[in-house]
Amino acid sequence: MFSPEAILAIGDDPQKLFLAIKDAVQKTEGTSTSNVTNVVEKAQNGIEKSNGQKYSEAKVAPALLAALPALMPVIEKALDPKLIEAVGNQPVKLFKAIGDAVLKMDEQEIKHLEAINPGVDTADDIAKMLIGMSINSSMYKEDIIDFKLIKSLNLNFKNTKTVNFKNKQRVLYGKNQRIAIPFEITTSNGRLNKILKKSVIQILIKDAETMALVFRKDIKLVNVDISIDVNEAYLTVEEIKGIPSNKELKLEVSHVRKSNNNENIGVFKSHYIHFIESYIFDRIGEEIGEPIPLNDINVHRNYWHKIWEGGFSQSNRWHVEFDLKYYYLLNTNSQDLSRLETKKSITEDNVESGQEHPGRRKVKAKLKSGTELGMQAINDVLALLNQPVLEASILEVLSKSDLEKVFQQVSRMRLEMKGREGDTSTLWAYPEMSLYKLHLSQIGDVDAYGQVVRLTPIEKVIPKPNFIHFIGTTSER
Repeated sequence: MFSPEAILAIGDDPQKLFLAIKDAVQKTEGTSTSNVTNVVEKAQNGIEKSNGQKYSEAKVAPALLAALPALMPVIEKALDPKLIEAVGNQPVKLFKAIGDAVLKMDEQEIKHLEAINPGVDTADDIAKMLIGMSINSSMYKEDIIDFKLIKSLNLNFKNTKTVNFKNKQRVLYGKNQRIAIPFEITTSNGRLNKILKKSVIQILIKDAETMALVFRKDIKLVNVDISIDVNEAYLTVEEIKGIPSNKELKLEVSHVRKSNNNENIGVFKSHYIHFIESYIFDRIGEEIGEPIPLNDINVHRNYWHKIWEGGFSQSNRWHVEFDLKYYYLLNTNSQDLSRLETKKSITEDNVESGQEHPGRRKVKAKLKSGTELGMQAINDVLALLNQPVLEASILEVLSKSDLEKVFQQVSRMRLEMKGREGDTSTLWAYPEMSLYKLHLSQIGDVDAYGQVVRLTPIEKVIPKPNFIHFIGTTSER
């Protein structure tokens, strides 16, 4: 929807960001509904219900976008500027972040949202809209303290620092020390000179993709002076141990108290964070040197894969055409090299059941197979290619990263195998491996709040298959 340059121009102004989204969709309304739907589908590509079916894009996004003026008070209170930076030009993540904030709205605000959206008629439809954005509102409500948002107040994180990682300014925390999350509560005129007799800080940490809750902590406070920074929000080393490392998470801090009418009222703010133990995977960089074929079956036997073996004995000659799809994958949950089971499906055959076999058998079939490398298998390939192996700590980091996505290779080929009566043919595969620069970052300095304030770039070497060769052999009887 927006170019990276437009996102940079929007910067850390959430109102400008959401108004720009609304404006972009409004520009399509003068043409046709289908065009609006196309914009919506692009913006929400991949947002699905939990049962795998998409909720109507024509209903979800336009409803949300039309509601933005009503949502602005919630959005501005809920989304930290650094969360906007982390979202960048990822519309799916943006919609999820907005939807997560909408769940904080009270009944009156929900009714207003229904009133200004003709396509959303009931509170049930609001719930469906949120489910369509991969947010389970009923689960969410069980895991939070219900409260009414005080629109005249702001919760702002204090002393938050970012470092450049994967071309974005991100908030990173180390996992080996106590983490403090100080914040202030302000009005448009500054701080309130007020002491709250009783209040609660709730810290929620969620998976950034699914919004599933991964950590919750409630901290009860007595006599908190909100004319100064609130320093009571923290995570212990023991608590941090159970939180995933090297994964984008959404941190939400709420401050809740009782009103004079004995109802829960409060403020909250969110941003995206990562927890790092020592290293964090950045990317696979440029190729080093030329690809190295593992083509010597005596030296490289472990990397040769017998995909198929067979023949036909009831015809003088036979001819098989294969539509082959072959995968080279990384399995971060495994250590060794393994083979994927070869799956065969015959699509055409000139012999029907019960019929006499012709002199020339013709078969067409689909084959699907592959090889999977585990984490130790990466080091085995490095050793084979006379390269330094990766330390156990780096393998551990890679096993918790998204390296699998960039490692995957797939080849599709049409192959023919021919033979005479009684001949057996074999189809083999072997790879050409390339060496690539592996870019990681190591924790440099961590401040008193547990925030990583400096990363040290680290370069290693990693092998990755670049080409897959197929060889057919025939043994005569």
